[in-house]
Amino acid sequence: MYSQKDSVIDTNKKWYFGLEMGFTKIDSYSHNEPTTSFQGGLFSEYYFSEKFSFTARLKYFKIGESHGGATILPILSENYHRFDGEVISLPINIKFEYKIFKNFRGNVKMGVVFNQEILSKYYYPIDKKTNYSTFFIDYNVGFGFSYFLNADTALFIDFETKGLGKDRDDSPTFILPHSTNNSFINIGLKYSFKKRMKE
Repeated sequence: MYSQKDSVIDTNKKWYFGLEMGFTKIDSYSHNEPTTSFQGGLFSEYYFSEKFSFTARLKYFKIGESHGGATILPILSENYHRFDGEVISLPINIKFEYKIFKNFRGNVKMGVVFNQEILSKYYYPIDKKTNYSTFFIDYNVGFGFSYFLNADTALFIDFETKGLGKDRDDSPTFILPHSTNNSFINIGLKYSFKKRMKE
């Protein structure tokens, strides 16, 4: 069994910066609305130990949610609710990374996501509330893989989901909120510009 210290790359006490991009799928549409779009942003990561790191990203992506309405032609229903939006998002995660083989590593992560809407469109019945705050918080979890080309450069791919944020319906709900939920595929490159920070 391999230990982290067998790795060719030592990331402890290092900062990495980079770019990531990919696709997001809106999971909170309930009818046949378009769900997949491009997303991307900036990436930063600090390893505070051999296996644990903090990541912070600045991302752009589309969000949406729909509920109510008939199964066929829901837009013609008086009870159809649909929200379409775009956000600038700041996901902050703690990540656990483990070695698979040499410079190839796997990871799992979880954290909180701060979102600011830059586009908000509501297609709600005329008597329903639509003046919700454009700032909201939700949560994310994910897993991924990275390959270190050398001590300073790595390629990565990861998969994550976010949700359980703001309820966009003022009607009582006893199960889950009508929040905007997304799944992501991220592909990126990260690079360390400085040598490992001194302890």
